[in-house]
Amino acid sequence: MILDFVSGALGPQRNHFGEQARREEEKERQRRQEERARRERKEKEERQHRQWEEQEYRRRQWEEHERQRRQWEEQDRQRRQKEEQDREHRQREQRSSESGHRRSKRTDPPVPIDIARAEYAQRLSALRASLENPNPNRLHTFADIPWPTRILKPTVDNVTPDRVQEFFVALKKVSSQTMMEELKDARILFHPSRFMAWGVYTKLYWDVEEVEVVKLKVEEVSKKLNDLMDGQRRQAVRLVL
Repeated sequence: MILDFVSGALGPQRNHFGEQARREEEKERQRRQEERARRERKEKEERQHRQWEEQEYRRRQWEEHERQRRQWEEQDRQRRQKEEQDREHRQREQRSSESGHRRSKRTDPPVPIDIARAEYAQRLSALRASLENPNPNRLHTFADIPWPTRILKPTVDNVTPDRVQEFFVALKKVSSQTMMEELKDARILFHPSRFMAWGVYTKLYWDVEEVEVVKLKVEEVSKKLNDLMDGQRRQAVRLVL
């Protein structure tokens, strides 16, 4: 009877403790679920971030590859364009030389070498004076350059490699030593870099198109002067042997 009383008295308390324990278990279960959900969200976010980083890395690689490809294509295009321009330039020079040679034979007979030397020296002296005291009111022309030819009125058509050779061949008939001295001085004068450093294009006043014509002709004359000097050296070696 006493046991029944105690059991009846403790029953509600046991039920209370049991209910509390279930609530605690439910809270713990919810806490674990929430923790697992947070872990899963974090792992998902980390995977998404890694995927984004990989995509960004591949995108940057592709962009770099495309940039290099475009750069190579542009360099190749510029190279082909320069080769084409050089080829056209050589063709124009050749046509100009051939045309000038034909015209010079018909319309520009060579003057005696003493007159040609005097004209050459006069133009050279005048050019040096112009460089020392440039005149902004005067536009220089192709004929102001002291071209080493036997032509009194030099033009882009009659100043040709053959005309340059003709000048020094005539000088050699007068004196081999004089010819070599004049040839050495002319090579220095018409060396393209030295000619530019001399200030002919920068100190004097030119028409823009005239400057380009002079530059091309200076290169042509310089090449011929180098060929003539090489020929004289080879000839000197043969004489020594």
